[in-house]
Amino acid sequence: MPNIYVESKTPRGPQFKESLLPSSATGFSRGLAVTYGADSSHIALIAVAATAAVGILEEDVSGTSQSASVIEFGQAVAQIGASVQALQPLTTNANGQLVPATGSQPVLAVALEAQTYVAPGSYATVFVLGFLAIALAA
Repeated sequence: MPNIYVESKTPRGPQFKESLLPSSATGFSRGLAVTYGADSSHIALIAVAATAAVGILEEDVSGTSQSASVIEFGQAVAQIGASVQALQPLTTNANGQLVPATGSQPVLAVALEAQTYVAPGSYATVFVLGFLAIALAA
C-alpha cells in the first residue's frame, strides 16, 4: 500500500481541471499522470516513460462511465516513482508516476517539496504546469 499523504482540504492558489472519461475500467488511481485517449474527451494511462501528459488525476476512478477530475494546472498531490527535491522539474515514468526530468524530457510539473520515494509509491505536492510546460518546451 502506498504511503498515506495528508493534505489540506482545498487547493492553494489557482487550479484548473477538466472532467474526462477513462479509456479503461481499472488502474486510474489518485495522483497518476494521464494523457489523452482516443479523443479529447477520454484519458489513458501512461505506459511509456517521459510521455507528455495532460495532467494529474485528482481522485481514484473505477469504471469507464465515471468521469475523472484531471488537474491540468495548479497545485496537486502526485504519485512519485523516485525521490524528488523541492523545485525539481518532473516528468513521467512508465507507470504514470512523476520522476525527476533530465535533458529534453517533457516537464509536467515542479516539485513543491522534497519527498523520499518508498516502494510501491509515495506522494508529493507538485505544481502542474499545464500549458506553461508547452511554452517552456517550445
